[in-house]
Amino acid sequence: MTASDQFTSTHSVVGEHADLVLHHGRFYTLDPAQPWADAVAIRGGRFIAVGTLADLQHLIGPQTRQHDLLGAFCMPGLHDMHTHPDLALAPRYSDDLDVGIEDPTPEQLAAAIHAYADAHPGDGWIYGQYWVRYTFREAGLTPGREWLDSIMPDRPVALLDRMWGTMMVNSCALKLAGIDRHTADPRNGYMERDELSGEPNGLMIDGAYALIHAAMPPTPVAVLRRAYRDGVHFQSSRGVTATKYVHVCERRLDALKELDDAGELSLRVEAAISWQDDIFPVRRRWELLGGERHYYRSARLNANAVKFHFDGTVEPKSSYLMTDAEREKLAL
Repeated sequence: MTASDQFTSTHSVVGEHADLVLHHGRFYTLDPAQPWADAVAIRGGRFIAVGTLADLQHLIGPQTRQHDLLGAFCMPGLHDMHTHPDLALAPRYSDDLDVGIEDPTPEQLAAAIHAYADAHPGDGWIYGQYWVRYTFREAGLTPGREWLDSIMPDRPVALLDRMWGTMMVNSCALKLAGIDRHTADPRNGYMERDELSGEPNGLMIDGAYALIHAAMPPTPVAVLRRAYRDGVHFQSSRGVTATKYVHVCERRLDALKELDDAGELSLRVEAAISWQDDIFPVRRRWELLGGERHYYRSARLNANAVKFHFDGTVEPKSSYLMTDAEREKLAL
């Protein structure tokens, strides 16, 4: 054994010295009794002392690493408790349709659909974002199946609104998903329908658009991995040390595990498995909840959370409204 070998046993006596001392920093501690400090000592991944460098001298041994922060500001890491990097970033790597306009008019949306179809010939899905209800109202148009059919009748089209509460689809998409007037609404959403015939009008609200995603090719794991990697780097660069990624399925867990195995998961992630098919289907939900989730577990990743979706969004009026006055405002 050489001097550089640092093997220890779990039965070994814990050393009295710190592994790491950070000093000459401006540490905001969130401790009312000591809101600011100049130095901290860390052993075994835990803080063992906070104070000045002079206070910590007895914890500095021959193996202690010391780092001068040169006056830099430090604070406890942030915990981001609700994040969707896969939904926000995956479309750019999947080459999905991105209208690229915050409030696109129906005319601009139609132009974007045609441009995407020209750049991606064939009969595959046209899937992307965004459209906005009020621009249709301003134009005196009704969003839905009939409008999309007039724009693109021979390819399946599925477009999310800006609030992620409604998906607008055409007749081809409904047919591929096996949806007609006999299709029941899911418990966590609904389909807007023709008042007389009961036929879906192409607006899928909240959990209803998971019925469309179930008929579409799933997002590749490689795409999800890139999206999560970008999300992790973005959060880490802004002081986030732990996060919760909600609405995950087996493919998203596979992507996170690949990042973890590659040493690219620079923060702790708790992944919340969807209790219902809120956005996309979770094909092995009960197997995951029953125990398969532990396959993904590590020091930085766990899937021990469940995502329940109890409320909706404002524009399709699926959110819970406390008073009649609030409902009347939405009707205006």
